[in-house]
Amino acid sequence: MPKVAQAHLAARRQAIMEAACKVFCTKGIHSATMADVAAEAGISPGAIYRYFSGKDDLARVCMADSEAVVSRWKMPPEPGEDPLQEMIELARLTFSLLKNPHEKSDTILMLESVLAAVRESDEAALRSIRDEQAEAARGIARRLAAAREKGELPPDLDSELFAGAMLSFYWGSRVARLVDPGADSEGQLDQMMNMLARSSTPSAAP
Repeated sequence: MPKVAQAHLAARRQAIMEAACKVFCTKGIHSATMADVAAEAGISPGAIYRYFSGKDDLARVCMADSEAVVSRWKMPPEPGEDPLQEMIELARLTFSLLKNPHEKSDTILMLESVLAAVRESDEAALRSIRDEQAEAARGIARRLAAAREKGELPPDLDSELFAGAMLSFYWGSRVARLVDPGADSEGQLDQMMNMLARSSTPSAAP
């Protein structure tokens, strides 16, 4: 396929995706229609299906996180690495992405999908969301457990509970930025990570 044609198709797909994200954020995924997306993109509804299989496919694309970062959380820490430091650096990278312009729409769409699943008692959708969150939590817990085994964290630290707390903090930070875009999420993360890193350091004698 000629490069010009490829560039045109890529640009059209991107335009459709941006239109869908805007419509979904405004109307909600459940209420929005493919006709709404087509009108926003300035094309016919049928043309969308050359690029996306349907509304659910568009919603998944609009809510996609940075695949590189997501993949790193799912991978176990590399042997020989400092697991605590690796987790802290990966957490900082993850939170740095919250400053990207598209993250606001990603957060809104995620909340829309959760609310729609709860309202409709869509157990399949809720299970999918839970599974995705559980996989992320496992990635955090593996690093915490490895750091605990190396003596970098207190032996009584519950890696699974703390991983759940970190994940809750992450999503809470995303919601907080909807209310206050200037919220210093990275600074708050640093405070948490500093406390975690110091938790295994013996207190100085009085």
